[in-house]
Amino acid sequence: TTSVSRAVGIEIAEPRHRMAAHALKVLRAAGVSSLLSETASSGERAADFLNEDFNTMNISDATSIYMASLFFPKEVMELLANKLAALKDGTRIATLVKFPFDVYGQRRLPKD
Repeated sequence: TTSVSRAVGIEIAEPRHRMAAHALKVLRAAGVSSLLSETASSGERAADFLNEDFNTMNISDATSIYMASLFFPKEVMELLANKLAALKDGTRIATLVKFPFDVYGQRRLPKD
């Protein structure tokens, strides 16, 4: 497992951002705060949801990224591939749609 102190969800669409924020509020009200605390200062994990554009954010310290990219246009996937290619080696990226790696170079996969 990977130690995580903070998880950040980024959603550009305001309605989906509101849904995510509401879901987090419901989880906290149900007592799931040990998994999704508001701050990581207590040693617990923190979760935040931001209503922003992924392409304009500084994600250089990311260690793991998941994207529900099922309906992302090819142009968006190309922008994301360029942005993600600048991340440090070892960053884990999971996406629902393959990146155009034949255009952006080989993937760096760990040796088994």
